[in-house]
Amino acid sequence: EPFFLQYWPVIPLANPRTTHAQYTTPNGGTYVESMKQLDGYIGDILKEMGTLGLDKNTIVVVMGDNGHFTKYSPGSGFTPMIFRGGKGYTTEGGVRVDAFARWPGMIEKDSIVSDIVHVTDLFTSLARLANADDKIPTDRLIDGVDQTALMLEGETHGRRDTVFIYSGD
Repeated sequence: EPFFLQYWPVIPLANPRTTHAQYTTPNGGTYVESMKQLDGYIGDILKEMGTLGLDKNTIVVVMGDNGHFTKYSPGSGFTPMIFRGGKGYTTEGGVRVDAFARWPGMIEKDSIVSDIVHVTDLFTSLARLANADDKIPTDRLIDGVDQTALMLEGETHGRRDTVFIYSGD
């Protein structure tokens, strides 16, 4: 049966019981240590999917939530990045996030998409892949655009040229 799982792990970005001597990643830092912990959680989910026989016909999308923590670099374990700004900023470093998609046999392993894909595009794209086009409202404008050709057919240009962002300030 089709299913949808949305998993929001709560990982503290600072653990007062962790000391610098306890860091296990090459960069050290509280944020990088948390990312290592999250990697383990995702690995557990993928392993269980394999055990249940769901790993071959399931799309898995993993993505960050609004920007990198570059402005919190001291003690985070991050090294300076190429994008200006950080979480909460409207500059590129504040809105770009890492995202990974996995669908064996459909998304080419180790492929890289270097074009704009907005989180709202996931709704439209996943609805189309699930043959649920009839669930996409037609009585209003929908922000998401279908990016399946970018993800599945190796196209190098997505269907989006711009992303509108705003700042609370």
